[in-house]
Amino acid sequence: MAHFGWVEVQRATIFKRLTEVEEVYRKYDPSYMGDDKRQLLMHVMADHLVDDFRTIVFYENWMKARLLLEGVCIHDFTGVRSKELNKYLKTPWAGTNIIVAGITDAEIGKTTLSMKRLLSKPYQVVIKMPADVHAIVDKINRRRNRLHFYTHNQLAMGPSVVAEYRILFDHIQRSRAHLSGALSILS
Repeated sequence: MAHFGWVEVQRATIFKRLTEVEEVYRKYDPSYMGDDKRQLLMHVMADHLVDDFRTIVFYENWMKARLLLEGVCIHDFTGVRSKELNKYLKTPWAGTNIIVAGITDAEIGKTTLSMKRLLSKPYQVVIKMPADVHAIVDKINRRRNRLHFYTHNQLAMGPSVVAEYRILFDHIQRSRAHLSGALSILS
């Protein structure tokens, strides 16, 4: 799960070209940059919707992996008792409760926790995502959820947006190392 998220996020244009984009904003006034620099920014902005998906895929998988490492149930429930059982998932619920509650394999749903739930305060207590990263991921997730309302490219690129992607990129690098270490302990 964590590996899939990592593979996807590496394909994001913004992360592949982040150093170049940072350099553009460090060295050039956007009103006076050459065509090559404008083309770089246009290329990055043209891919922002796909990059949003890739970023969310990473974070959704990373957060679920963190929960699993803490023994938290990440699946929704289905069947006759689903309404009752899914109430437990408003807060992190230990996977061992599945046995205690007599939940059958058939009652464990094929869907997992939503991004909204993963980003909620109760789940963040367990996940421990840094506040600055959480704010950016939440913003990207909200933007991604409005995808079907887009009629044109709605991302503005600038130093503050680039700084947010740097924060995410650095967090992704640290998170991958942390999860790799945690997973190697389990094997």
